Amino acid sequence: MKESSGYSNIALWSLGLGIVGLACPFLGLFSFLALILGALEWREVAQGRSSERNRGFAITGVVLGSIGSLIALAAVVYLLFEAASAVLQFLQEAMHSKWF
Repeated sequence: MKESSGYSNIALWSLGLGIVGLACPFLGLFSFLALILGALEWREVAQGRSSERNRGFAITGVVLGSIGSLIALAAVVYLLFEAASAVLQFLQEAMHSKWF
């Protein structure tokens, strides 16, 4: 097993992006990247290519990235439904006006 004196950059980036993605859900890409990087580092730890001390950062990045991604996905779905509702309302009003 590879032991290093410091923390993995990938694990730290995963944690940082997870925090930013959760704090700002409209930045869903950050959450998704945190999820991916955390999973990659978690695999590296499991295969013995990275220090065990990085496992906590990787798991936290995966958890925060997952939560942030779900919040961002829910926001996108909500916005799509709101847009569809606005279009339908516009069409209904147009049907009852002098346009047709």
